[in-house]
Amino acid sequence: NLSAGVLYTGSELWLGAGGNGQSGFGALNVTGGSVTSASFIALGRATAATGNNRGELLVSGGTVTVNANDIEIGSYWNSAANTSVATLSGGATTLASGAGDLIVGNNANGVMNVSGNAAVTVLNTGKTLKLGGASGVTGIVNLNGGLVTVPTVTQTAGAYGFLNFNGGTLKANKNNTAFIGGLTA
Repeated sequence: NLSAGVLYTGSELWLGAGGNGQSGFGALNVTGGSVTSASFIALGRATAATGNNRGELLVSGGTVTVNANDIEIGSYWNSAANTSVATLSGGATTLASGAGDLIVGNNANGVMNVSGNAAVTVLNTGKTLKLGGASGVTGIVNLNGGLVTVPTVTQTAGAYGFLNFNGGTLKANKNNTAFIGGLTA
């Protein structure tokens, strides 16, 4: 839990990590202060191909910033059936101009819930909000409030991407006639 102060990592921040055949769970609840990762924030990441890990990120205040690479909700080397969740109801969650994609369901299922006055931003206009990063993986975004500002919204072929609008605002931060493409629904 972070309610004030600073959490900084000069490398990656993994929430829910384990090795081959291991199960791990990790959560970070940010209600104030600032979290900065010099590289990835990975929810549900394994160090070997048979991981069984889940992560949760809850942001209701403060700031979360990634300076390089991605935010992956449902990260890597996990059973695709595992689901990691980010619940963003306030504060600011930002991928800086030198960062990568915001991936919901990279190699394991992921859900991102946005509500309240949350601000979610991908500043690098060459990157995307990707729903479903690998074949057979599901990425779901529930936009119930808040503001999501991204260059594009995409889905990997063979993956399942769902963008559910129940409020809030989805905004493009660059001119793009193909702003949303390839989603399942």
